[in-house]
Amino acid sequence: MELSEKLTTLRKSKGLSQLELAEAINVSRQAISRWEVGTATPSAENLKCLSEYYEISIDELLDIAVDGRKEKKEEKPVPESKAGVPQKLLILACTLIVIVAIATWAIFYMFQRTEKEKVGLQELESKEYMSGDVIDMDIKSTNS
Repeated sequence: MELSEKLTTLRKSKGLSQLELAEAINVSRQAISRWEVGTATPSAENLKCLSEYYEISIDELLDIAVDGRKEKKEEKPVPESKAGVPQKLLILACTLIVIVAIATWAIFYMFQRTEKEKVGLQELESKEYMSGDVIDMDIKSTNS
């Protein structure tokens, strides 16, 4: 929350008018108005008076964390779809998909080819695989 918004919220939560607050911390009503509109910022002395009057620390008034850094405003989380994937990671993923697809196709193709070349025992005995030129003969060795 901006300082101007915080000052307005604190004043209204106490039920005060700008004039009543101005009189309480000894400044003009116009100064309070400029602080709440955001056209001016209270001095260090006025911030001290405001923090004492509202019974909060200057850190709380200015939204400053204990470690000295200004607290971050509530940020809306970025949807993952818009977060953006690094280009190198996207290229790597696409390349990997292509390699896996090619390897799968090659393995499938080789498996189909070897299935076609397999010949069963019954097929070997059939006439289809026996050449007409082949003569079945027993070769006996003779010692003459």
